[in-house]
Amino acid sequence: STTLESSILMGDVNGDGYVKVDDATLVLKYVVGMESLNSLQIKAADVDRNGTVNVKDATLIQKYVADMINGF
Repeated sequence: STTLESSILMGDVNGDGYVKVDDATLVLKYVVGMESLNSLQIKAADVDRNGTVNVKDATLIQKYVADMINGF
């Protein structure tokens, strides 16, 4: 699974190949317990790489989508 993990696009939580607002929404739903994420989705969602998926990650994804930041 090393190959799979290295091909993770940070912020692409739903795995469609793009970082979009849908990904931030999925993170928020995960944070409040409305969605579950698999281990690869959790890696993609933890854009600040602090080991926790939380609202900060969703905010960073939204900032990336809005071109307020260049990457994670």
